[in-house]
Amino acid sequence: MSATSNGAMANLNPAFDDYTDSANAVFRTCLDALSRPGQAFRLDPQLDAPPPLFPTSAAVLLTLADFETSYWTDVSVQEGDHINRFIRFHTGARSTGDPAAADFAIATDVTALPPLAAFKTGTRDYPDRATTIICQVERIETTGEFFRGPGIKDTVAFSCVPAVPEFRGQMRANRATFPCGVDLLFTTRTHIAALPRSAVLCGEA
Repeated sequence: MSATSNGAMANLNPAFDDYTDSANAVFRTCLDALSRPGQAFRLDPQLDAPPPLFPTSAAVLLTLADFETSYWTDVSVQEGDHINRFIRFHTGARSTGDPAAADFAIATDVTALPPLAAFKTGTRDYPDRATTIICQVERIETTGEFFRGPGIKDTVAFSCVPAVPEFRGQMRANRATFPCGVDLLFTTRTHIAALPRSAVLCGEA
């Protein structure tokens, strides 16, 4: 191995201390969030993530992605190099500049998130082949738009700060393609919440 390779390896942020136990815990929390849309769950992965990635976002990606998957991210070229090496080394996943080709997406600035329709939405035969978008936000709040659907008792109110552009219209359009459509995971530095494609805006069919 060259000196350059050794230096690059030395600069990589470490992953989980105990991969199996930590990844299992993160996976269970992701399942809880997806099965109870709109509710925030505590996630403390004790992970040193390369900025601007939150440790929570990095933990989700390291748990769900593997060498067969691809990911898109909105980080700058300079920051992206460090993040790409981190993700590639720990998961084997490959980066793509095309949102429509990504199995996962990491939006560190949701105010500049491309339209949800720009991502991979799956097909009628394979709706699971859609992008899971990890949206980093400062806060998850129990106010805003009301949703109903599987995993929701009556209704649940959800909003995030900062907000996804044209949130209501985009969520309506995303649901209209069901069973296709993207799944959204919202991460703060300490919590995770989900709005899967099954979530229905109240007042919508």
